[in-house]
Order: sequence, then C-alpha cells, then structure tokens
Amino acid sequence: TKHKFKPTGNRNSNLELTTDLQSNGFIYANEYEIRQAIINIILNGIDAMDRNGKMLIRTYDIGNQVVLEISDTGKGMDENTKDMIFKPYFTTKGDMGTGLGLHIAKRIFDNHRAKVLVDSELGQGTKFTIFFPMEEKIYSIAQLKDEGYNIN
Repeated sequence: TKHKFKPTGNRNSNLELTTDLQSNGFIYANEYEIRQAIINIILNGIDAMDRNGKMLIRTYDIGNQVVLEISDTGKGMDENTKDMIFKPYFTTKGDMGTGLGLHIAKRIFDNHRAKVLVDSELGQGTKFTIFFPMEEKIYSIAQLKDEGYNIN
C-alpha cells in the first residue's frame, strides 16, 4: 500500500506512513488472509484521512502475544459507527463501499485466534490493535541444516 502515500498525477497527497516493527515473535497464520485483512484496515485508514494525515503501523510483543497496531489521523468514528463496523454490509462510504471489508477482516482475525480492539474518536483518528497468540518458531530440517545444525 506504500504507493497510496505518494502523490500521483494531479492528486496532491500529504499522507505520511511510519512503521515501527519491534516484534520478535512468531504467529501461525495464513499469510494471504492476514495480508488481506491488514490491507483492508490500511486502505480504510487512507480513505478516512482524505489525502492528509499520518498512519503508524507498529508491532511489539506483550507476554505471549504479538501485537499489531494500525493507527491513523483520519476522521475517526462516533460510538454508533464503531459498534457497526464489523457488521456485514455496513459502510460509511455510500456507493463506494460494500460493507464487507472489515467484516471479513474480523472473521479472519477471529479464525487466527486474534483479538481486535478499536479505539476511535471523531476528528481524532482511529487505532486498530490486534493481539495474536505467539507461537514458537518451528524449523524445517532444511532450515536447521542451513543454520549449521548437524541433522542425521
């Protein structure tokens, strides 16, 4: 999604992306599904910022959890909207949205045993915090050999 943060053609953009990836943990996940869910949250944040704002993507570890935070300085949401965002077909985008993106993202996170929290305030932006259960890294025999372990 980095290309969305750069001005293109006649579209002026003052969007800024910052990443702070500090997690050393591992999660067991379907990479495609998790990528799609995260991209959906990022694109919603970009839409909410309307060409002017900052997005921060952070990862860190707390106990036995890997935490992913995606925050933006967009429009934010009132409590009623926040209560509805994961419901199918709910959209704030009118004809430009299907209302399925966050519903599907939440189902993907649920299927990966992740907990999703949403903090938002009108005019202040939104922060999604996703807590994944941390897993131990599982090595394949080929990986262990590549790392110099003597496997017989």
